[in-house]
Amino acid sequence: MIRWDSELWLFTPEELSKIETGTTLKDINGNLIIASDQLDKDTRFGYTAYGITEQMAKEQGLENEFLIWLIKND
Repeated sequence: MIRWDSELWLFTPEELSKIETGTTLKDINGNLIIASDQLDKDTRFGYTAYGITEQMAKEQGLENEFLIWLIKND
């Protein structure tokens, strides 16, 4: 993951592929997106246009995964 702005962390294609279908994500324009196989997998500089905020991770029970992503990419 890489920080996009003060809240949003963007996923790599590999990280995005591990997100369960139905998980709520946010795109770089601030739109909420539901994870599915239909998401555009286009990348720029190794990252997708989709990510998650810490708050969204907590609300969806992904706080442990969020911390692992942060540590892995530190």
